[in-house]
Amino acid sequence: MDERDIRDSFLHVAQGKTKTKRRIQVSGQPADLLARIAACKASYKVQATRQVIGGDGGNR
Repeated sequence: MDERDIRDSFLHVAQGKTKTKRRIQVSGQPADLLARIAACKASYKVQATRQVIGGDGGNR
């Protein structure tokens, strides 16, 4: 998952087989978690757009 996939409080994804586009609302605890990840990533000099990052700020 990439932070660019989240727009207007929705996670935009395409289904694997049919490529049908879906929007999943991100609210509550998942939204809080993503906000904490964004705050943590803001402290790194180089920022990756992936949500899961290593301890040094790079992609895993």
